[in-house]
Amino acid sequence: MSHPVNPQYPTKQVKIAHPKLALQQRVEVRICASGGASIWVVGLIIALEYISNLAGFSYTVEYRTSSDYRSGTFDEGDIRPHPTGNVNGRT
Repeated sequence: MSHPVNPQYPTKQVKIAHPKLALQQRVEVRICASGGASIWVVGLIIALEYISNLAGFSYTVEYRTSSDYRSGTFDEGDIRPHPTGNVNGRT
């Protein structure tokens, strides 16, 4: 049974945020190298979390440096899609 909308109580439309990137997507993340320089490295998104309408999403990415594998949490400004666009191993 549907209820009519009461004009005294207007309905509020809620905007749902969607991540720009997906789990298991290959990405590039900006990390600080020794000496304070920023470099971009390739990684894989292993988790994402919605922070707020202002902050957007943060992404946990596993990436490889010249010496080992690491993981870190990155804001949308420090992450970009990898040029191949691979998600789950697909091009």
